[in-house]
Amino acid sequence: MATATHTPATLVPLEDRHVYEAFALIDDNRAFLGEWMPWVADHTTVEDTLFMIQRGVAQFTRREGVLAGSWDDGKLAGLTQHVDVDYQNGNTRVTVWLGKAYQGRGLASRAMRSIMRYSFTQMNIERVEFRCTANNQRALTMAERLGFVREGTLFSALRVGERRRDVALYSM
Repeated sequence: MATATHTPATLVPLEDRHVYEAFALIDDNRAFLGEWMPWVADHTTVEDTLFMIQRGVAQFTRREGVLAGSWDDGKLAGLTQHVDVDYQNGNTRVTVWLGKAYQGRGLASRAMRSIMRYSFTQMNIERVEFRCTANNQRALTMAERLGFVREGTLFSALRVGERRRDVALYSM
């Protein structure tokens, strides 16, 4: 995997060397991220982060997508990745999240544009899905601003802690 420099708002595939910075970002934003993402509660150690990164590297090596960091002025701001790549049908789902301090600055939109461009041009994907909890207004607004079409709501589709959450389904 090529090493890239971290210029403002760049997307760089994660490698093992990013493990401590990635874990610190997750750990520092645990309460914030835990409102939206169920995996955060079980992601509690540096080893969990290393396992996630190594899965991402293997995914990239097999051309099944990318797990990338969103970098802002040399600091890891968040992560974006492909989930459920289906080459036979030309589909994938992408996720994106940022630490609380990086919200509202357009970084998530830039990360989504980058991973969508990669999906369409490098992976020859024809359909990209994005899902977010139906009450995550920032994510809903971002999806619509980027041109995603809301296909519907998956009712009670996600358990976050003890609560069930509706999930908005978007595609492009």
